[in-house]
Amino acid sequence: MPTNSRQKLHHRECKCQLAVQAVYNSRLNEALNTKENKKENDRTKLFPQGKPRVLTSDQFFAEVSESKRGREEEPKQRPQGVSEK
Repeated sequence: MPTNSRQKLHHRECKCQLAVQAVYNSRLNEALNTKENKKENDRTKLFPQGKPRVLTSDQFFAEVSESKRGREEEPKQRPQGVSEK
């Protein structure tokens, strides 16, 4: 245990730094888990009901573009306090 006031101050500063790092790491971990567990549904139109489709039909292109628009309109959510760089 620290004996003089300078050592006590340094000890307190280290504890504060660890607390800030713990909060930052938990938020970063949450953001990483969210990113890793994000569902990818890009291939849902390629094999509906487990059967392949003809990729050149106009109906297929219309369904894919509609699906893309729907995904782009969904709000992208991020945990607070974690910024993208």
